[in-house]
Amino acid sequence: MIPAKRQPAFEWLFSHIVHAMLKQHFSAVYVRGESKRNVTGPMLLFSNHSNWWDGLVCFYLSRSLLRKDVYMMMHEKGLKQHPYFSWIGAFSVDKSSQRDIMRSLHYAEARLQDQHTVWLFPQGDEYHQDTRPLLFEPGLSYLSQCQGLHTPPTIYSIAFYYSYIHRKKPGLFIDISAHLPIKDWEHLNRKQRSLYFENALTEQLNSLRTDVLQRSYASFDVLL
Repeated sequence: MIPAKRQPAFEWLFSHIVHAMLKQHFSAVYVRGESKRNVTGPMLLFSNHSNWWDGLVCFYLSRSLLRKDVYMMMHEKGLKQHPYFSWIGAFSVDKSSQRDIMRSLHYAEARLQDQHTVWLFPQGDEYHQDTRPLLFEPGLSYLSQCQGLHTPPTIYSIAFYYSYIHRKKPGLFIDISAHLPIKDWEHLNRKQRSLYFENALTEQLNSLRTDVLQRSYASFDVLL
């Protein structure tokens, strides 16, 4: 397991690089939902994962909107190919090794215990954004019952949808949920809890897709 090795100076520089990349490749980035910048304590965020832009978008949101130091799980192969991602908070997981998976989950758990924010892609790999069911792996459910905390982390789902909207470049639409109430899932076993989170993001993503297809943009702000 490769841990994160945050370098604030590089994070500042990379945030400007990512800003320029998003401006170059997207017609606009639209967002709706509360920023969460005033939320205190550990947060656990999760999103659908359809392409390689997602990780960069998470980093950009963490800097520009959430204002949080976010730790994000990343495939070990990808982190070895792009080690600078560890400088912005990425840590690795080797899905071929159950032992390494547990090390990565324990590392994420420790970040939550330190009152940080962890962002996961619980599908585990990239899938087309319209793939259903989403089929979550168990890591999110495991971390939702983080040991060593008086109360579970505050959990939010964040949906991404990419679409061409009569422009040369695609637009990116982001929907940030209200927090998922602890009372709705804390009594569930791990498998049931995973399905609860999967259903929550599925419903959110379906609603986001419908609004984009129907050009219902009134609820969105232009982030970029």
